[in-house]
Amino acid sequence: MKKKDDAETLEKLVKLTKLINADKVKVEPVPPGRGPNKWRSKDPKFAPKADRRSDLVEAGGMQVDPSLKDAYDQWRQDKITEQNERREMAARRAEAKRKARADANML
Repeated sequence: MKKKDDAETLEKLVKLTKLINADKVKVEPVPPGRGPNKWRSKDPKFAPKADRRSDLVEAGGMQVDPSLKDAYDQWRQDKITEQNERREMAARRAEAKRKARADANML
């Protein structure tokens, strides 16, 4: 009887092993997950947003104090002018390089 029980348990064990291998089941325990960030509060407290002033005006693409409106508008115009000058200069350089390449190919 003992041999019969041993044979049955061995058969069951082999069958289970084949099933586990067929399903690719992992037997080892799952490693612990990533721990919490000790520097982050579980209940964060945010500062209340400041109320917007009603006397702000649009200047230079921003909301500014009315007394500084002219300065910001002038600053914005200067930036636009500088950007246009840089674009023109880059276009001139590209044209000069294109001409130089064309001249080098002709020789």
